[in-house]
Amino acid sequence: MLVAIVLCLALLALPGFFGYGTLVVRSGSMAKSAPVGSLVVARPLDTRDVRVGDVILVRRAGATASAPVMHRVVTLTPTGGERSS
Repeated sequence: MLVAIVLCLALLALPGFFGYGTLVVRSGSMAKSAPVGSLVVARPLDTRDVRVGDVILVRRAGATASAPVMHRVVTLTPTGGERSS
């Protein structure tokens, strides 16, 4: 039992050592990709590296403490002179 607890804690903490973060999915809007209760592992990504079809986590504008929202990228629109692919 102790081994299982240590293993679970390691799986939750280990991604942080490599710049990744973990989040639990709390809504069903992305159920086909990540059902409610799923553990999502995410890493920071430069906007230039985002591609159509990627699943990304974004924070709502002006939100400081709220959980990020998961979206699938369906189109890219250039803003501020940046190029999109």
